[in-house]
Amino acid sequence: MIPKYLYHYTSTETLKAIITSGNIRFKRLDKLNDPYEGIVKINDNYIEFRKKAFCSCWTPNKDENMLMWSMYTGKNMDGVRIKMKSCMFADSFSSLLETESGFYPVENVSLIDYEGVHTQTGKPITINSVYGPIKIEYVDDISKIYEKVTSSDYIRNNFKEFACGVDFKELGIRKLKYWNGENEWRYIIWPFSFIGKYKSGSLDNFEVEAQKEYIDVPYERSIEEILLGPGIRDSQKNELKAWLKSKNISTPLFDSYIKINI
Repeated sequence: MIPKYLYHYTSTETLKAIITSGNIRFKRLDKLNDPYEGIVKINDNYIEFRKKAFCSCWTPNKDENMLMWSMYTGKNMDGVRIKMKSCMFADSFSSLLETESGFYPVENVSLIDYEGVHTQTGKPITINSVYGPIKIEYVDDISKIYEKVTSSDYIRNNFKEFACGVDFKELGIRKLKYWNGENEWRYIIWPFSFIGKYKSGSLDNFEVEAQKEYIDVPYERSIEEILLGPGIRDSQKNELKAWLKSKNISTPLFDSYIKINI
């Protein structure tokens, strides 16, 4: 079942950027903190698919998580955690995308120019869908991160030296199990018109890197609440409250129940 609400840990500066821009930033997989994000191995060669997908990472855990505070809100844990409805990019989920692993909810968004061209057709790439939230599967071996990306019958039966078949819908949804404390759900963008099982093509085409390191997507839902990090000082809290007031933002602020020495 898709969680009704999701939570995102971040810095106060990023919170201000989210509110000011009205966007949620999707980072390219190779720009995340997990070095194994999106890796794909074909015939003993690692292919750079990490630059073929973008994601925004959330958790459904209402309870505070010290790991998340320390990793994503600054060394002093003086950031924030925001709460939003899981259908945050549209009024409702528009459809379900059927995949080998299950069904992913789809949100239709206003057309986003990716500023790139399709390597096969030469046509501009545009984005009008966000996939997710998708529950991350935690696995115990690196090969399981990508095995469903490249395990189609086509690959098993028709693999040739300079051709491959890749199921992009399986890219970016698995991590090694030592990350499972995050209980991550993520939204994903695969900015390619051939999303799905791509049957053939030269490896050179796959090695064309994404030109952008991130994609900003407007959110349609309000931020439901802002939880202040356990390391926030009173002066920082007051500054943030004043900034929110200057932006006519009435989102409620709550103090962390975790107590640490500052």
